[in-house]
Amino acid sequence: MPEISIDINDNVRNTSPTIGANEIGALSATAYVFNGNGNWTVAGNWSNNPIPLTPLPAGTQIYVNPSGTAILNVPVTIATGAKIKMISGKNFIVQGNLTLH
Repeated sequence: MPEISIDINDNVRNTSPTIGANEIGALSATAYVFNGNGNWTVAGNWSNNPIPLTPLPAGTQIYVNPSGTAILNVPVTIATGAKIKMISGKNFIVQGNLTLH
């Protein structure tokens, strides 16, 4: 069975996840979840509506789990120690620049 990284409420699961569908102590303070459809710069495409900072600071994570297609329409930098994770089988289009350190 593949790893499930997002819980039923679109919260990011910890590396040692809580048993069940609802994560307790999710990584929401240091993680951004794109779960919408369309442009990166639309707050409503993000769980709880925060648009990630750029550069994304070390220790922070972005999970791309769109309901349709995630479109990176602006330059984004992922700093050393930060992570971006694509959920398998999802669509991600890069129109801007994506810089990984």
